[in-house]
Amino acid sequence: MNRLERITAILLQLQSRKKITAQQLAQKFDTSVRTIYRDIRVLEEAGVPIGAESGLGYYILEGYQLPPVLFTKDEAGAMLTAEKLLSKFGDLSLYKGYNSAMDKVRAVLKTHDKDYLEILDEGILVYSMRPQIDTSIFPNKFISNIQHALVNQYVLEIEYYSRYTNETNRRKVEPIGLAFINGCWHLFAWCRMRKAVRDFRPDRIKNLSILNEQYNKTALPTLTEVTKLFLQPEQLTQIVLRVEKGLEQHVSDLKNYLGFEKELDCGSYIEMEFQYGDIKSFAVWMLHWGNHVTVVKPEALKQEIKQLTKGLFEHYQK
Repeated sequence: MNRLERITAILLQLQSRKKITAQQLAQKFDTSVRTIYRDIRVLEEAGVPIGAESGLGYYILEGYQLPPVLFTKDEAGAMLTAEKLLSKFGDLSLYKGYNSAMDKVRAVLKTHDKDYLEILDEGILVYSMRPQIDTSIFPNKFISNIQHALVNQYVLEIEYYSRYTNETNRRKVEPIGLAFINGCWHLFAWCRMRKAVRDFRPDRIKNLSILNEQYNKTALPTLTEVTKLFLQPEQLTQIVLRVEKGLEQHVSDLKNYLGFEKELDCGSYIEMEFQYGDIKSFAVWMLHWGNHVTVVKPEALKQEIKQLTKGLFEHYQK
């Protein structure tokens, strides 16, 4: 990136953020803080009204607007790919908004870049193997509403279906944040009915209302703290597996979802170590690999696999 490109990119960063520090800009553009200071002076000399607050960073003064932004074909291609993913793994309200934004992107592209995007559009498909949800019962169009409540700290009232109890009830919740985990959106929120933080699936919300009542988000744990609590249970078990050579890549495809820690090449096999909380679900996963993967420890996992295989054998003996 040459200096002119960097200065233009700095201007875009200033325009798109409330405040940004010289250190953050230096890290983003892989340059020194002193160089950023010089670039900021160039922008100021060009008439860009830049303010600064000690310890908080630089910002554009209210009222200044950049001229219309032109996108490169690579940038437009990246956004098209995101649109494809959002159509399958997103939410109806988000997709409508993004689709509208993409129309604006296409409108400002040069003719040959529009041709590039049309060809790329035909060359990308996204399939989802998740079962289709009955949208007449679960509309799944509440992500943008949740975002609005999250930013403005409004209480939500939801009509929520619990798969475990097979019941639907109404709850008032205080949103903490949204997370996309293993192909599903999750709303983490303080549940007033349970008086605890709970994990809600937006695609199991039948109805949602934003109440004219605000809550104090600073009194709740952060989204990072909550996801660590839910995704990393306190009681973890060390699991060591012996994996046949040639199979380790297939096992590796899912290892990060299973608390993978490290692996060691032992010549004729790979030894993999995990930290996982649910021995039973890990044992079910182990059945995929038959006798190509051997449990070194713990003994409890070996016994769980024996019980599962015994139950299967007895079932098919009948």
